[in-house]
Amino acid sequence: MPTLHPKVQKALNDHKLNYRAIDCDPTLADTAAFCEAYNFEPQQCANTILVVSRKVDPEQYAVCVVLANSRLDVNKAVCQAMGVKRAS
Repeated sequence: MPTLHPKVQKALNDHKLNYRAIDCDPTLADTAAFCEAYNFEPQQCANTILVVSRKVDPEQYAVCVVLANSRLDVNKAVCQAMGVKRAS
């Protein structure tokens, strides 16, 4: 079984979440390629997006986890949630 970061492992266990960790080929970072190679449906997968707003002091960061069969409007929804005008 792949090694998870200890804090991730603890959070999963503390919240009694069901999960399966797998080793992933880094060339399969594209969601469609990942789903095909590992036999997952998009609704079973999520993409993680790191967003930063550098126009504020201090810089603000957000990590967004979005189901692979969904879209995320960074310029509207994420900026609104962060309380900033621009983020990338």
